[in-house]
Amino acid sequence: MIGIFKRLRSEGIYQYVKEAKTGLAGHIVDYFREQARGAVPANDKPLVWHLPEVNLLARFLPELKTEGLQEYRLIADVLNALQNHKRNDAQLFEVCDIWGFSGWGWTPMMWRLQQLYEGGAREIRGQTPWAFPLDNESESSNDYVHEFLYLLADHKGGRRGFGPNGKYNGTLLRPDALKYFLGQIGYDEHSETKMPG
Repeated sequence: MIGIFKRLRSEGIYQYVKEAKTGLAGHIVDYFREQARGAVPANDKPLVWHLPEVNLLARFLPELKTEGLQEYRLIADVLNALQNHKRNDAQLFEVCDIWGFSGWGWTPMMWRLQQLYEGGAREIRGQTPWAFPLDNESESSNDYVHEFLYLLADHKGGRRGFGPNGKYNGTLLRPDALKYFLGQIGYDEHSETKMPG
């Protein structure tokens, strides 16, 4: 589950109030197809793109100016723990950036996430607003986590949806796509770690 939350600061911690669920896949596809109209690559070339959180929020909340968007966050419940009462643990992340590599009928994506909460699901499931002990100013939450997902569309066509959930939802990246994504998080030919491909 990914939702839009308003972030409030109270007594030294951030609290989050859920505003809405998102139809995220459609907004992402609309974004990169708009990018393609501005700079259409050759037929055999992929379209690479970057979608920061604030730009994605602007698509959901078009009535707000950039300053107003700073109060909102996209939060991913990666274990779906808040809706699934059988789960005991929760991991909640803010969606900070999404990079995509659109071509050949699909779009593998790398998401940069920042951890907001890891702990018991029962403790926060009924809270309104959520109050997390971790926030973007704490030491523990400064590391980014990267998730690889894919859409069943590219910049030319296809369905506006994510790949199916389950054991086959891993993203198989071509070497040029992997090199692009690793470059976005600081790895290149000059890094100590050898680039694949």
